[in-house]
Amino acid sequence: MNVPVKIEALINARAVELGIPKPESDTDLFQNGILDSFAVASLISAIEEELKITIPDSDVDESNLISLRSIVNYIRDLQIK
Repeated sequence: MNVPVKIEALINARAVELGIPKPESDTDLFQNGILDSFAVASLISAIEEELKITIPDSDVDESNLISLRSIVNYIRDLQIK
């Protein structure tokens, strides 16, 4: 499974848990209630585990996590570094 698909699966699982529609790639995950401060910690942990990467605490910023697209772009940039 590639990075976008893995991240989409994690976000979609969260949406299903909450009983809300799966988000589009540019949906604001905070505004739509998919992510909050507790869910961010879980998502970061799941991404790190799934992708075998470490996300620096300094990078845990809403701008990197606002949408599926922003998360995928951030992870790709992180993997290039």
